[in-house]
Amino acid sequence: MAEMTQYERIMTATHKKRADKLPFFHWWRHSQIGWTERECRNRGMGMS
Repeated sequence: MAEMTQYERIMTATHKKRADKLPFFHWWRHSQIGWTERECRNRGMGMS
């Protein structure tokens, strides 16, 4: 099975189905700028 994208994980969880990893994302007003944002993205955290 191929690894899911960040978007697929979030959408799967909102439809009460099982994702390959626990989805996690920041809301725009809580997101960081610069190094912290890049590090979150590199670790697979969805940013919206």
